[in-house]
Amino acid sequence: MSDIFKIQHDGIEGYNFVIFIPVQFGNVDGMGHLNNVSYFTFLETARIEYFIHVMEIKEQSPALQDMPFILAAQSINYRLPAFYREMLMVGLRTSWIKRSSFGFDFQMVDVASKRLVAEGNGTHVTFDYRANRTIPVPDEWVARFETYEGRSLRQPQ
Repeated sequence: MSDIFKIQHDGIEGYNFVIFIPVQFGNVDGMGHLNNVSYFTFLETARIEYFIHVMEIKEQSPALQDMPFILAAQSINYRLPAFYREMLMVGLRTSWIKRSSFGFDFQMVDVASKRLVAEGNGTHVTFDYRANRTIPVPDEWVARFETYEGRSLRQPQ
């Protein structure tokens, strides 16, 4: 599988997973800075790439097309604007795991200036689309997330 994103394991302290995303012209608003909607798009890309990387999903895998989780919540704190042609590092990590949900933290940092552009967190819920109900986070996922993050992530309900 060819990775279209450069994944590195340093660059943002506390994050083992970091990808680089350029701010393109279509990502900026009339004021010339990264539009708030684009932050969410960049984070969605980071979340999916993190999952592909940690779960070692191969290109065109059915698992990639049928990921059994839903984004339940996401919070962004905008710190400083990003601008056209800047390269952003997006660090993402799994922060906790409960019975049928897991959380993530993220930071966006401008590569050149090292300024913090945005930070926040979110929650995924593991979900059976056919049965229309939550399901437990698979044990394999827990093991992979904990191995990748290098720490225990399980939390009580």
